[in-house]
Amino acid sequence: MLRLLIIYFALQISMGVSITELSAQENLIQTAQKYLEEQNYKKAIELFEKIVADSPSDIESSKKLGRLYGIVEEYDRAILLFSRLLKQFPNDYDILLLTAQVYSWKNDYTQAETYYKRIISESPDYLDAYIGLARIYYWQEIYSPALNVLNKALDKNPSNPEILSLIVRIYYDSGNYKKAHYYNDRLTNLYPDSEEGLYFKNLLKLYSIELGGGYDRISTMDDWKEGRISFLYKPHKKFTGIIQASSFNRFEKNDHQVVLNIYATLSDRLNIQGLFGVGLENNFLPKQRMNLELSYLFGKTVGLVGGHYLNFPAGSIKIYILGLEYYFPGNIFSEYKYYNSRGENNNSNETHLIRLHFLNEKRYHFSLGYVTGGEVFRAESEEEIFEIKSTSLLTNFVYFFNALIGIRTSFSYTDRKDSYHRFTYNTGLIISF
Repeated sequence: MLRLLIIYFALQISMGVSITELSAQENLIQTAQKYLEEQNYKKAIELFEKIVADSPSDIESSKKLGRLYGIVEEYDRAILLFSRLLKQFPNDYDILLLTAQVYSWKNDYTQAETYYKRIISESPDYLDAYIGLARIYYWQEIYSPALNVLNKALDKNPSNPEILSLIVRIYYDSGNYKKAHYYNDRLTNLYPDSEEGLYFKNLLKLYSIELGGGYDRISTMDDWKEGRISFLYKPHKKFTGIIQASSFNRFEKNDHQVVLNIYATLSDRLNIQGLFGVGLENNFLPKQRMNLELSYLFGKTVGLVGGHYLNFPAGSIKIYILGLEYYFPGNIFSEYKYYNSRGENNNSNETHLIRLHFLNEKRYHFSLGYVTGGEVFRAESEEEIFEIKSTSLLTNFVYFFNALIGIRTSFSYTDRKDSYHRFTYNTGLIISF
């Protein structure tokens, strides 16, 4: 009986020590995890190093320690630790994934790609490997392979928010707004509170409609009026199409025109703008109007060359254009344009336009300008091109209250030599979707 009691108490003491040691180890892990969550990486590393030293068999803590080395950019220590673990567990895909991540953080994309591809080939359902491989392609701006990898992952899990978010970002950065819009709609429909989805929902507006009108107060004749509606479509970063219908009332006559305007990027430095317009009644507007302008980027300076062709009932007019834009720090740029106009009857005129722009692409665009010479920049009648010499002050302001609603307002004052003064007001409501 005495012997049994001795054995019983010995077991209790032994068990008590083990429980105490285990409890201390768990507390240490919890404390290290807390430091990790608080992003106090130095303290977390110190504790995880102690945990791993005391318990080499604690593989999960070793994985966390290696990842922490990577986070603090001690890449070689992380890779050395993972290499040792892989010798013990060569088919542990979590360790392989962590190794690939560290190589990608180190910008050693070749090694990272090797590990990610190995995981995908041996464990085709390991989605994190697809995402990791796509990210290293994305960081190198190799968009097509990244999308191929993500589409395979999406086939396996069509509702994965991380996959959808990365697809949206790649299409957006590569300039394909239409595709980015489509996948972002999928993301926000599945996850209405997704921060990434809401962020791109504000950026990805493929369509805009503007309703507006203008009013000209003339000092020596009846006032002029204008109404317009325009529709903008931007499916790609490199392409914008605008179609606009306008109605004009002048000299107790009406005229209407329809204009198609296209902006396209031909290369990283070369842009093109084309316009084709038709006047419907031919009372004072041109019957046809065609514009072509090319701009080329030289550092912070943009050079512009182009030509306009206007066909009025009384004859055609050609306008030659040279221009420069210079970009200052802080989204400010200046613009100068020189217009040389020539008619069929040896008529000619010159116009100089100077403008300063203040720009915030997501919120506002404000400009101030000065024009001297003809009024070819309006080109709404022949007299504005040849018969009148004038000076004009111009302002234009576009402001977006949010991603959906904006306004456009403009004002100009024109002093026509030996003729009259003209005050022009324009305003418009912009709706994006």
